[in-house]
Amino acid sequence: MSGGAPRRYVTQRERMRKGQVMTHTRRRSGFTLVEILLVVGLIAILATTAVVLLSGRTDPAKIKITKTRIAKVISALQEYKMNLELPPPGYPDPEGDGLNALVSRPTFEDEAVTSRWRPLLTTEDLKDAWGNELHYRLEEDASSGVTITKPLVWSNGPDGEDEQGEDDDVRSSNWPTEGV
Repeated sequence: MSGGAPRRYVTQRERMRKGQVMTHTRRRSGFTLVEILLVVGLIAILATTAVVLLSGRTDPAKIKITKTRIAKVISALQEYKMNLELPPPGYPDPEGDGLNALVSRPTFEDEAVTSRWRPLLTTEDLKDAWGNELHYRLEEDASSGVTITKPLVWSNGPDGEDEQGEDDDVRSSNWPTEGV
């Protein structure tokens, strides 16, 4: 340091006496109300846009889930028939267990059949993506010259109403194109 008098600090009061105007330099902390409202408004707009765009995507996803469950049920029906050598009870017998025979053991007259039975699905697998029960029936197909019994499985769709042929019904891939 160079020699000389030490630097003297001038107080605010002394400056005011000399007529010097002091400018206040304040550090800004936080956000203004306008800035906060602007950010909240933008977030609300983005959230609304996301909800509108994504809300229409749930039905295609639920239809895909239901088609997957229908395919799983058809596979289980075929396995049931191969293992026990008979179709699940319930169609056309309304007193039978139907698709529930894939989940819980039905009563069989033959003990050999009883010993071969095992659960193939869960109760959740027997419902569509909207929580409604899946339905099935057996249909005979003689188009190839040999009569084959095939299962037809369907869901009543999002409305859950049992009106076959509705546009919102979800059907198995082996569903006949005409009639039914």
